[in-house]
Amino acid sequence: MNERVAGKLRGLRDERGITRDELAVRLDVPAAAVEAWESGIDLPNTTSLVKLAKIYNVSLDSLLLEDDSSLAAPRVADAAEAAQGGSASYAARSDETFDHTDDYRFSIGGAKVRVSRAQFPYPIIVTAAFLAAGFLFDWWHPGWLIFLTIPLYYTMPDFEREPLRSALLKFPYPVLVTLVYLSLGCFLNWWHPWWMLYLTVPLYYIFASNADRA
Repeated sequence: MNERVAGKLRGLRDERGITRDELAVRLDVPAAAVEAWESGIDLPNTTSLVKLAKIYNVSLDSLLLEDDSSLAAPRVADAAEAAQGGSASYAARSDETFDHTDDYRFSIGGAKVRVSRAQFPYPIIVTAAFLAAGFLFDWWHPGWLIFLTIPLYYTMPDFEREPLRSALLKFPYPVLVTLVYLSLGCFLNWWHPWWMLYLTVPLYYIFASNADRA
């Protein structure tokens, strides 16, 4: 079962010209997870399977069942999109193949723009905010702490779309603890005894590792 699914996932990704890193970003999972699926080491969970079916524009059955004919045969929706062509086709495909649950939506000149959380230029905004605060208010220190929010932004748990254990383990809790500790120290000079916040790190991972076991 694993080997058959792994072969299909590899074939579909190669056929679409998507790299493992790109697929991992779209699925909001580590690249190592994609590699494990395509090597037959592990199987995607239900949430990831649904996302994969949308990205590859195939049915769930074609991913899990023996029949491989659906891999080469285009869907009816694809034929309709090809007939229409142009930007309308691209928009239809974008709506179908991407999961927009956490999208940011904008309206520019009457045109609707939709950007996923992974595509949103958060690091650029953080850098701009840091430079503005530095040049305008001389807040170079401790303004640099804002950069610690970048990994937190991209790994924010989504408890509605992924298992609790997976969401918690993916989140960089030590980075959050470091941000809180440095903020308390830099702004309030609470270096001691707030270093004890780091003692919560192993407790967090013990809880996270057993989150789905009840």
